[in-house]
Amino acid sequence: MDRTHIRTRLVPLVLLALLLLAAAFWEQRSLERNLETLAGVQAGELADRIQQAVLQARNSEALLSESLTDQLFAAAWLAAQAESAAWTDLGTLLGRGGVALLARFDSSVKVQEATTDDSMLLEEIAKALAAKHSPSQLRERKLGLVGPPEGQVFAVAVITDHGGFACAAIRAEEWLGLRRLSGMGQSLRQACAQDHIRWALVQQDEQILAAAGDLPDPVPSFLSSTRTDGTDVIRSPDGFHCRVSLDPQQNLVLRVLLSDAAFSSLRQRGFAGLWLRAAALLALAMALLGWQVTRGRNRELELERDRVTREVRALEERRALDERTRSMAETAAGVAHALRNPLNTISMSSQRLRREFEPREDGEEFDHLLQAMQAEAARMGGIVGDFLSVARPHPARPEAIDLRLLLEDLLRLHREAIEKTGILCELDSPEELPIMADAGQLREALGNLLENALQTLSAKGQGGHLRILARSADGRVEILVDDDGPGIPAEERGRVFDLYYTSRPEGTGLGLPLARRVALDHGGDLVAEASPLGGARLRMTLDGRSI
Repeated sequence: MDRTHIRTRLVPLVLLALLLLAAAFWEQRSLERNLETLAGVQAGELADRIQQAVLQARNSEALLSESLTDQLFAAAWLAAQAESAAWTDLGTLLGRGGVALLARFDSSVKVQEATTDDSMLLEEIAKALAAKHSPSQLRERKLGLVGPPEGQVFAVAVITDHGGFACAAIRAEEWLGLRRLSGMGQSLRQACAQDHIRWALVQQDEQILAAAGDLPDPVPSFLSSTRTDGTDVIRSPDGFHCRVSLDPQQNLVLRVLLSDAAFSSLRQRGFAGLWLRAAALLALAMALLGWQVTRGRNRELELERDRVTREVRALEERRALDERTRSMAETAAGVAHALRNPLNTISMSSQRLRREFEPREDGEEFDHLLQAMQAEAARMGGIVGDFLSVARPHPARPEAIDLRLLLEDLLRLHREAIEKTGILCELDSPEELPIMADAGQLREALGNLLENALQTLSAKGQGGHLRILARSADGRVEILVDDDGPGIPAEERGRVFDLYYTSRPEGTGLGLPLARRVALDHGGDLVAEASPLGGARLRMTLDGRSI
């Protein structure tokens, strides 16, 4: 198989390989999207649990806040009623219960006594008292978180009988720590106990309300995302960063980092299945290519075998023809050689009689008889020449000729006979049909085929159809001579090429055998078939490799 055939068969394989790579890349992207979806689903399930925990936490926080506030109000009332001498002991006693600060203010919100010397904190509490002061308010007031960030407290105040204020406060971190011990923080800790969750937090605006796990410092920002079933998911180096909205009105969100290791086994199994399918398809493509290559080689071997078979058959037929005709040709050659001298004598004598002798009477008849004698002698000379050609064929001497020009020349030589009988003659051939052949032998062979067809149509009567087709096909040159005469019976088509076989009284049975010998000498053959015109077809093939 040549390189062109191999290249032709490799192109579909390369295209298939590129298609497989594109499909593998697409499936890989699809797998990553599925993993992101799975991460979003897991984050959503965790968010559902957190939402339940938030509801429970809010209830718990409400109870906790109410209880703690009641304790602080009780401490504030004790501070309002305590004597100055017992103030220090009261602060120490309440401090053991978690109260971080006690303070008394006069009606103008100036500090009278305090268990801390943090003037900035006391000033912030005074501002909160002044802001919340109103005659219509109750005597117990919740101040909330007050003070600078590094020393923030949760404070309450009561109005004394003298119009002043008594305050009690707990440190803010202790207050927030109690909140983190509520149900929301517990749910986050339980979630982070699973191996695939690195950390989780509940965030309101920029403030972290609850967190658990290996939380980085600082917490990474959530820059961009891919929307997946209501959950924002982005791929990070550590895994999948998920964000779920818990309460849009309060801007309460859950952020979770799912470990990439949890999805690595799924990814590996997906990739393994993907590449196994790709490898299987590629192996199938290779097998198909091998099958095509093998099939092509077998086809070429079959064609080569058929060609060799045709050549062997042609050689065998030629040898058989040679064997059949050798003895007949040798006999014919002896007879022809014996006849040649008498024919020459007759021809020369008739020429001398016509030149040297004058008839005493009826000179016109005398000339007619001499002309008939010379014509018959010439015809017999042609027959003798044909016998000698069969007996002693000359080797072919190939030369470059134009087959169309040769056919046109033969038709011009027979134009008179064609026009006289009214035969419609057609020549179908390319403008140029070059071939390497022995011009004399091929001219003689094609002349025999043309004369055979014209004689057949002449015997039919006036008119007729003769068509000559010359073409190059499948590496061979074909010359088809068709007529609409009576045709050749199927049982006689193989015999018409035997020596001396003829169906016409005036025939010698030498024209077609001579024509077939020329075809065989040029690597082809000559066969008789039925013509589409209704008569006979003589198909001559020549070796196209010599063109």
